[in-house]
Amino acid sequence: CLSDLEPGWLDTPDAGGRLEKLEERFGRSAISEIAISDREHSGGWVPGGTSPVTPLRAAVRDHARWRGYLAGMVDFFAGVMADRAYDFVFCYPVQDGPSVAAGHVAHHLGIPFLSPKAIGFQAQTCLFDDVKTMVPVFRHDFMRSAVEPSALAPAYLDDARRTLAAFRARPAPPDYMALANAWTYAAPGAVLTAALLKRALFQEPPISLRYPYPLSRLVWEYRKWLWMLRDRNHGRFKQPSVLEGQPFAYFPLHYEPEASTLVSAPWHTDQTAVIEQAAKALPAGWVLAVKEHVPMLGRRPQGFYDRLAAMPKVVLISPYADSFALNRAARLTVTITGTAGLEAVLLQKPVVFLGASPMHILDRGYIYCPDTNRLGDAISNALSVPVADDETLVRFLAALAQHAVDVPSRLIWGGTGVITDEVVAGQPAAVARFAELIMMALTQAGALKPISERPSGEADDGGQDRTSRGSRPEG
Repeated sequence: CLSDLEPGWLDTPDAGGRLEKLEERFGRSAISEIAISDREHSGGWVPGGTSPVTPLRAAVRDHARWRGYLAGMVDFFAGVMADRAYDFVFCYPVQDGPSVAAGHVAHHLGIPFLSPKAIGFQAQTCLFDDVKTMVPVFRHDFMRSAVEPSALAPAYLDDARRTLAAFRARPAPPDYMALANAWTYAAPGAVLTAALLKRALFQEPPISLRYPYPLSRLVWEYRKWLWMLRDRNHGRFKQPSVLEGQPFAYFPLHYEPEASTLVSAPWHTDQTAVIEQAAKALPAGWVLAVKEHVPMLGRRPQGFYDRLAAMPKVVLISPYADSFALNRAARLTVTITGTAGLEAVLLQKPVVFLGASPMHILDRGYIYCPDTNRLGDAISNALSVPVADDETLVRFLAALAQHAVDVPSRLIWGGTGVITDEVVAGQPAAVARFAELIMMALTQAGALKPISERPSGEADDGGQDRTSRGSRPEG
């Protein structure tokens, strides 16, 4: 278990320039992205969210221990994968330093890397084969379908046309949002309170370095709930009616800290800085409508909303406003990696992404601008580029469905103890579908031959001679 190894990584000094040698081997950007990706390390880089204190979060405040941890973690995965004796690396979820380190090391060694992720549309989960860029495996069939229609099954295409029409007529939020919203309003329960009090009084240590100290968790849970009660009626929040009669761009706030930004947009972890740059870059007479994310109510630090409300051209919109109505009414949507960007493309609205998105496999309908200093040009370009045509969007949704599995959000987000052997046994179709998708992805990556092409009795190569497959197609 990785949690058993983490104390050793922390306590082993970074002697002999190990970290610098790892940078030379894997690249400075890879090591930086591994460091930024972990919410336990990156608290100071994410000023827009609060979290309880964990032993790991407290320990890495010591720069020497942080360097030792980072070097030990990357060294571990480099050693485990050194002989390339793996057909592939499968990791769920990619949301912390170890998972991102595993992805970077696998990529460097040419070992296929796969990870399932909810794409942000309905309840569909699909596989991604790049630890950072959010480029989905289904890109192969999507791109091939432009010149080879048989790449997508007619049934999926027909269903995609109906899905796109239904989405535009009555958009629905991703399946996981209902679960996240329910967690937001729940007060700390009596059982949780009693358990945390008991552990705090008896000074029971957290079960791993990533679990909060009991007293810190208890204080944070009640403070979050009380702040939620205060923030949901914050006087700075305006109703969408204040936007009538003036052009505006829409910026939906992200959950923080969140893997989608820490992993897929590591240079944009300060949303207030991004919002400031976006507001400055807007045309004269425009405003930036910034809508809070309901699950973040109570989790923002003191003064967060006041700072945003004080910015010229920024209007704070109620978290209860209709996100889809704002997306439709806006002249432009600006997002880091948010689902709102995907929805804007499907609605054929201009959108600027600052971070990675599955929509980047399209060749039109958005602008990707990772450099905030160029946002002014990006906004101008987004307002003039062609939108994605219906047939392209239908192919996108068909390719997604052809490579997706419907998994209830409670099984993805349910937390410790939710996914038991009994629960897995009760989802035979989902398990079989995941296995099918993994085999399809490995075949596309060249790691396995299609069964129809294997001579009788031929075994898989056991992961040998993969060095020529070190780079995967760009999305």
